[in-house]
Amino acid sequence: MFMGMNWYVSNNVRHYQKITLSGNISADDTVTVAGVTFTFKASPAVAGEVDVGTDQATSVNNLVAALNGGAGAGTAYIALSAANRAILRNVRIEAVNTGNNLEVYSAGPTVKSEASTVCSRGTQVAYNYFGQVGAVDMVIQKDVTAQINKEPKKTGYTSILYDLYGIKTFTE
Repeated sequence: MFMGMNWYVSNNVRHYQKITLSGNISADDTVTVAGVTFTFKASPAVAGEVDVGTDQATSVNNLVAALNGGAGAGTAYIALSAANRAILRNVRIEAVNTGNNLEVYSAGPTVKSEASTVCSRGTQVAYNYFGQVGAVDMVIQKDVTAQINKEPKKTGYTSILYDLYGIKTFTE
């Protein structure tokens, strides 16, 4: 109990972890996120290796791209194996460069270690939700997406929506 409310632990609660850098990362420094290790190299050649940039901002941007699976595969980083990419996708990893520091958002705590003299784990926050037992709730398993297409030879647009929903009563 906390403030009259039952307290539950869940790995689905969104987490935020900040990694602060005091300088540029060096070759062979590592960062492990959700059990997947990223190793900085001057010339990345193996899955999970990230290019050491010429400055701190470039190094962090390369790591953010590697974590998010963004642009730059093959140059800024070497793409992860399908199994390791699935691990990051399952914990909903989202990395951001803020002021040349790394912020990692995920479902559950995921940043376990960093083997570097310039990295240090900073603030870790778990976003907790309060609610009432037995209240009506809605569960959406996939974000609703919309595609807007221009109608050929007409002045209008057609909206195509993709969503999946259903009705389920929960008693837990």
